[in-house]
Amino acid sequence: MKRIGFIDGRRVAGWSFPATATPGDGQVITINDPSTIASGTIHGIHINYTASGIKTGGTVMPLAVTLAVTGDTPYAYAMRVTTAAVANKTMEMLMGLDIYMGDAGTAVGRFYAFNLGMVHNSVPLAEVGFMRLRNHGARTMSSVIRLEGTNPVTRLFDLQRGQPYHSGNRTVPDGSVLVRVEGVDKWIQLYAS
Repeated sequence: MKRIGFIDGRRVAGWSFPATATPGDGQVITINDPSTIASGTIHGIHINYTASGIKTGGTVMPLAVTLAVTGDTPYAYAMRVTTAAVANKTMEMLMGLDIYMGDAGTAVGRFYAFNLGMVHNSVPLAEVGFMRLRNHGARTMSSVIRLEGTNPVTRLFDLQRGQPYHSGNRTVPDGSVLVRVEGVDKWIQLYAS
């Protein structure tokens, strides 16, 4: 069922699944692109958001997704990006997500392309972490993270207080980083320059 309304002058549309609904989509946008461009970019959906008002607090988010789980659910993803299987089509690169940020000038305190934040105060049933990486294919991955380009990167990691590093004792060298390999904790020793 589709609902159209207004909140604070904004147009709001809502959809509801019946309790007997079968797996499917609430709304579908189908875009067919037969173009044969030689340069430039084609966007299926483009949000052009200009934040011109002077703000003394708060946050600007051109696109926001909120997921509320109120019933037992095996898997819940606030957002998912899927690429269909490709039948040997020539491409320079195929990426699930591309983030590119222009120069922010000199007045920005912190400048990151990717930010992860979590609040988890309960004891997890199995595990909890910031990122989960899994190879579903048969081919061995070349690397987990690839750093490229000629512009320098100062550090691989910047571990702040409370993170998994050790201050040193007779058995664990100073500056060692804790990792887990097949369920067993291991220390990787780092050497000062």
